[in-house]
This record gives sequence, C-alpha cells and structure tokens, in this order.
Amino acid sequence: MKVTIEVELEECPRDTRILIAQNTSDKEVLKFLSEDHSWAVRYEVAGNLNTPVEVLERLSEDRDENVRESIAGNPNTSEEALSKLAKDYFDAVRHKTALNPNTPTESLERLKRDKRLYIRHEAQANLNGKAS
Repeated sequence: MKVTIEVELEECPRDTRILIAQNTSDKEVLKFLSEDHSWAVRYEVAGNLNTPVEVLERLSEDRDENVRESIAGNPNTSEEALSKLAKDYFDAVRHKTALNPNTPTESLERLKRDKRLYIRHEAQANLNGKAS
C-alpha cells in the first residue's frame, strides 16, 4: 500500500501535493512529501504540526530559505534545530526563530544582538515572556 500512495503522490500536480502537505496528519505521507522537489511542498510539510520531529530536523537544513523559515515557525521544532536556525543567513529565518517560544534562551540572547532591529525586538519580547 505504501508504494501505491507514493506513486499516487508523485503523479499528483504540485498544487494538490501542497494541499495534502497542509492538511494531512499521516506521518508517512509527510515524510514522503518532505523530499519533494518543490520547495513549496516542503514548505507546507515544514509548517504542518503533525510532521515528525526527525523530518523537521532534516528540513531545518533545507537548501531553500522559505522551508527553513517555515521550520523556524513550527512550535514542534527542536531546540537544537532552532539554535542552528538562529544563525541563519536569511533575516526571515532568524525572525521566525526569534518568535518561536521554544527557542533556547542562549539563542535568543544571540538574536538580541542581531543586525536587524525587528529581530532584536522579537528576541527580547520572547525572553521577557520566558521570564514571566
């Protein structure tokens, strides 16, 4: 059955795979779609709350910054992955990392010194929330 689902998914148009990635809770389907050639499909897998942690870990090193941004915003992303994403070259990835409530304090302290004011502000707000 697994092979049949994979074949069916491969034959689906990209927009259909995106919808599936957004809405499925099937961890095997999410794992399969996490390797899709389309960054837009991987982006939706990265933001899906049902995506397994090990898939999030792998996607946190995706070549596409949009996928890494989506991972940074997922509340199920591990502290280890968030620590790496806090050092990302792209501002949007660091911004989403600063907003994530699970970002480790050490990474937020680093983001408080970011070159972008809005990232520094969000990191400080997140730290203030942790102190409450």
